[in-house]
Amino acid sequence: MPDELLSMIMGELSFQDLIFASHICGRWRRRMLACPELWNHLHLTKAETNAALPSLVARSRHLPLFLHLEVGAKTSLDCLHRDTYRICALGISTALRIPPCVVTLLARCFPTIEAFELRMTRSTGEPIPLPVTLFQRQDTRLRRVTLENVQLVTAPYLPLSSITVLTYTSSLSIPIGALQTVCNVCVALQELRLNATSIQYQPNSRIFSQSLQSLSIACDEMKGALSLFLDADNLSALRQICFEPRSIPGKRLQFSPPVANLRFQILTISQDSLLEIGFQDERTMSIRRLNYAGILDVMDWVSPSISRLTLPNSMLRVLRHPNAFPSLAHFTVTVADELESGLQLPDDFSPLHCPALRQLLVLAPGTLAVPRAAALAFAEKAVYPLPSEIDLQTGDYIPEPDVSASVI
Repeated sequence: MPDELLSMIMGELSFQDLIFASHICGRWRRRMLACPELWNHLHLTKAETNAALPSLVARSRHLPLFLHLEVGAKTSLDCLHRDTYRICALGISTALRIPPCVVTLLARCFPTIEAFELRMTRSTGEPIPLPVTLFQRQDTRLRRVTLENVQLVTAPYLPLSSITVLTYTSSLSIPIGALQTVCNVCVALQELRLNATSIQYQPNSRIFSQSLQSLSIACDEMKGALSLFLDADNLSALRQICFEPRSIPGKRLQFSPPVANLRFQILTISQDSLLEIGFQDERTMSIRRLNYAGILDVMDWVSPSISRLTLPNSMLRVLRHPNAFPSLAHFTVTVADELESGLQLPDDFSPLHCPALRQLLVLAPGTLAVPRAAALAFAEKAVYPLPSEIDLQTGDYIPEPDVSASVI
């Protein structure tokens, strides 16, 4: 096997497989040692960090280092002190408080580090305070920070002024006041990702940032309406919201008037109940894992302004929603499989629900985009302006070649 092909194959191996392959034969081992790019991305367990880290770092030679290390109280990282200028990304996992060796290493590599990840676990499940001395350096290129089970109350001591992406995961409840503190300090923050058991409302505390462009929230419970957590007047740069509730109690999704004034324009619901909502000014919002009641809650605050609506055929019953769709002009139905009985609109669906509707689009598999039975089912209900190419008596039409969509 040529050396070039062997190197290409080795480059596709995981780190653990790479270690195993290095013991297969002498030629493979020599080839691996001749390729430093195989060794500059290291993900080591605690035992490997203690035993093999010096030799593995030496194999990477002069290349930038991307490290994720599991450390303990007796772990030594002295072998990295001469190479701290090469560390571009550093991840630390520990079940204890941060050992002194990590504090020393971080103090040395902060001028060059671009991404930092800290994952801490404890048998009690309680978050562990972050040592203030870790982040007193301000001369840093740090842009991406990931924290897991670290108390956000220490956030003011992080060098967050340059951070653009912050990911925070907690097995406990996140108080909204802690997030407000982060937003106060992260003057350049563009993306905020939250994953927690619950997010707890606190009076006079909201998420706001003039630089924030993307907000992602995944939680089991929100103790308060979503509108209570967002200061819409101070989210001028926000373009994307992703909300993934794992349980939806009642009307928790309703927005207050300041957020509703953002004017939702496009709503898409996929087969797996993922909602994609577009704003009038090209902002977007997505909501995952909604049950039918949650989707109806969404309809409460999008129906007045929505102009484009996409639904799977399994969700057509949301058209029973009592609120009208006065601005809806383009309605798209997606069909996952061939239908024998045709698409069925709710019996109580009325043109009065969508007085501005101009286009009804059906996306379905197959050469003919819409089965004849489905076309007939819609033709019986449709009373809007229709293209002359379709015979409403038979449902016959001539689709364009290789087009999987038909306008009814």
